[in-house]
Amino acid sequence: MIPRPKVLPSVTAVALALALTVAGALPATAATLPVTSWSELSNAFAVVLDGDTVNLDADIVAPTGGSLAVKANESITLDLNGHDLTINSDVPDSLAAIEVPSTSTLTIVATGGGTLTVTGGRYSAGIGGNEGNAGGSVIVNSGTITAEGGRSGAGIGGGDGGDGGTTTVNGGTITATGGYHGAGIGGGQEGDGGTTTVNSGTITATGGYHGAGIGGGYDGGGGTTTNGGTITATGGNRGAGIGGGLYGNGGTTSQSGGTISAIGGFAAAGIGGGDGGDGGTTTVNGGTITATGGYHGAGIGGGQEGDGGTTTVNSGTITATGGYHGAGIGGGYDGGGGTTTNGGTITATGGNRGAGIGGGLYGNGGTTSQSGGTISAIGGFAAAGIGGGYDGGGGTTTNGGTITATGGNRGAGIGGGLYGNGGTTSQSGGTISAIGGFAAAGIGGGDGGDGGTTTVNGGTITATGGNRGAGIGGGDGGDGGTTTVSGGTLDATGGGSGAGIGGGYQGNGGTTILTGGTTTATGDNSGAGIGGGQGSSSSGVLDIHGIGAPGAATNGGDPNGALITNSTTPAGIGYTAATATVGTGGQISVEFVRIATFDAVGGTATDTAFVAIGDTLTAPADPTRAGYTFAGWTVSGAAYDFTNPVTASLTLIATWTEVPATVDAPATDATLAATGSAITPHLSVGAILLMAGFALLVLRRRVTARQR
Repeated sequence: MIPRPKVLPSVTAVALALALTVAGALPATAATLPVTSWSELSNAFAVVLDGDTVNLDADIVAPTGGSLAVKANESITLDLNGHDLTINSDVPDSLAAIEVPSTSTLTIVATGGGTLTVTGGRYSAGIGGNEGNAGGSVIVNSGTITAEGGRSGAGIGGGDGGDGGTTTVNGGTITATGGYHGAGIGGGQEGDGGTTTVNSGTITATGGYHGAGIGGGYDGGGGTTTNGGTITATGGNRGAGIGGGLYGNGGTTSQSGGTISAIGGFAAAGIGGGDGGDGGTTTVNGGTITATGGYHGAGIGGGQEGDGGTTTVNSGTITATGGYHGAGIGGGYDGGGGTTTNGGTITATGGNRGAGIGGGLYGNGGTTSQSGGTISAIGGFAAAGIGGGYDGGGGTTTNGGTITATGGNRGAGIGGGLYGNGGTTSQSGGTISAIGGFAAAGIGGGDGGDGGTTTVNGGTITATGGNRGAGIGGGDGGDGGTTTVSGGTLDATGGGSGAGIGGGYQGNGGTTILTGGTTTATGDNSGAGIGGGQGSSSSGVLDIHGIGAPGAATNGGDPNGALITNSTTPAGIGYTAATATVGTGGQISVEFVRIATFDAVGGTATDTAFVAIGDTLTAPADPTRAGYTFAGWTVSGAAYDFTNPVTASLTLIATWTEVPATVDAPATDATLAATGSAITPHLSVGAILLMAGFALLVLRRRVTARQR
């Protein structure tokens, strides 16, 4: 055997080692170690102390088999100092190009610029863990870094079987590429993503086969990402752009600023789960996100067969597009929707058979909650805008912002996809515009699905069914479900042969309960305003809680209109109801009003008045009462002002002023002088009677004389 020749260190390296040996005996102080060659650099890493800086004074290329390692439990800084360092020539198997153990920290700076290019050995990270080990803490403040993992290792993070550690980017430009089964930044094969925090700079991270761009490697979950810079993350085959690798869940992704572009690999989400993984938790407080799912993956949410997880948007702008069979935000193929809370601007578009927000193919809608901001959700073919994917039911929607939801062909605007029922939709404020696809309801069932439960407590809803679908209620062949309106404004229009509220074509009317607000419902082509669609066998129930104004309608707008019942009549609550025929469909408009009653207190009766909330009460004609003069109307003892808007029921009480009895006044001396007679009597009653009797006697004698 020929003996391996020894590689003698340079004089500079010997001096460096001697200086560090002596320094080790002195009190610890941070030192800067300048290096100009590979041997000096490798020796510096071997002897450098915690807090020291290794400073490149020349471009350095590692020899074949060269690698570096930060010592355990130490934190050091590598300053590129305007130079280039390259370590990518046959790094030994199981070794990272620059090992950073889980207990150590490497900070990379580039005073005056500089580049670092590394490739890890097989089963190891470019920067981070060796085979079987997690990555430590890597901090990049400046410079241009290109890191590629060896087979099964992350570009920056864990080696094969190792988690990603902590990666913090405060500046610079990073390009990180995972090896086969490794993440670009995060875990190696079977390693979770660790924590990645980006405060500034530009990152391009690409996962290896089955690894996430940023997050888990094969079978690893996503870590935590906080963004303030610019990130482009692309998952490998079956890995998320940001989140889990194959079979890995999405972990936690938080963004407060900057720009993220995340693209999922085949069967994986843009942000969220890898193939077979759920969506994790995504929180957006600012910035801009564009997330695109791979085939069968959601834009944000689950990968293939993964549920949507939780997506919370408080601010910022999000554009999420599902891959084929995946939701824009929510479940992947066969996955249900997650939870979305909005305060920013969201545009979510489902892939073929995936909801805009909600379930993927065969997935239900989950829960979508909105308290502000703007959502535009568009379902793919046979899926809801918000709700179920193909064959999936609708979820729950609470609105306080602005929602525009458009179902794909045979999918509801909000509710079920093809064959899916409507789920639960509740609105307490804001504005909703929901448009059903062909044969589906605006809000409610997809084609063949019944309407779910829709509750309107406030805000404004405009719901339009597709051809054969109700505005709110059933899709083609679906019954109406339950609709309750207690406030706000609702305008529901059925598509061809569908009711405004109730059944789709050949679907029966459901149960509609009106207790407040304003409702206008218009059916089409023999569909009722409120009731059954064309060809229905039952018109359902229309229960209005109030007292109908004179002339109020008695049904929900024929044909097929439900009969109006009043199961309860709260005091002072009234309504107006007018029906019409629009084309060949029925229409009904119901507005709740307040009742004003008049107590004339013994005077002539005054008719009860029905007054729209916010309008003024017209003063009626004054009542009359014998012996009294009308003095005005009062409420609670105070004079009522008829210019005040009416906000509640009223009882007005009439007030009266009594008219005193009249007596003739005695004549004055002036009267006597003018008329020649006195009005005041001076004779006694007896004298007057005597004179009257005398006159009658004289008259009788005259009559007798004539008869003779």
